[in-house]
Amino acid sequence: TDKPNCDNWSTLSNNIMGYNGKEPWAISPCQWKGFYSGIYRTFHESTIDFCTQEQSPIYIQSGQFVEWETLKLLNRHVIVQTGGQLTISCEVRMGEEKTIQVQRGAKLIVNGGTIRNLCYGKRWGGIYVEGNNSLAQCSPGSFPSASQSGVVFVKNNARIEKAADAIITAKFGELWNESMWGGLVYAENSAFVNNRRAISFMKYDI
Repeated sequence: TDKPNCDNWSTLSNNIMGYNGKEPWAISPCQWKGFYSGIYRTFHESTIDFCTQEQSPIYIQSGQFVEWETLKLLNRHVIVQTGGQLTISCEVRMGEEKTIQVQRGAKLIVNGGTIRNLCYGKRWGGIYVEGNNSLAQCSPGSFPSASQSGVVFVKNNARIEKAADAIITAKFGELWNESMWGGLVYAENSAFVNNRRAISFMKYDI
């Protein structure tokens, strides 16, 4: 399974949590993730340096509905393409100036998750959500058509921290492009903490 259970072992196995003395001891992928997360959260951010190597972008492609439920340490851009959806319900740490980009006709849901900086003392680049200033936006609970504004839905005590601008309603790299202004942002019962600016709303008249 792609979501292994951390308790998915028996007392007859050689898993280290079986306490049966069988060797060689084994640790499941989910247990490794738990140990790794604990080490990262326990020690100072500068103790483990994930910021020195550039990584290629992650693409959430059309037709993909992806949910992240375990800690992500990303020194890379994340691009949710038209027709794709990414749900974040865990902690995601983003490298310096790295962004999450939500294209037209795509959706990002931060459902109780936290997005914050990965690199000590450095801000990450924030979320860019593309708009279409010639079309009406969809409702936050629905999925946009390919030509409608992208959607960012932040809810259930989610947190966005230590970004430059946490959310910008424009296309990444084309802030001047008025036709791409008007991305939809809906936030409820959530917090924007220690960002340079919480949300940058570009002009949208419809």
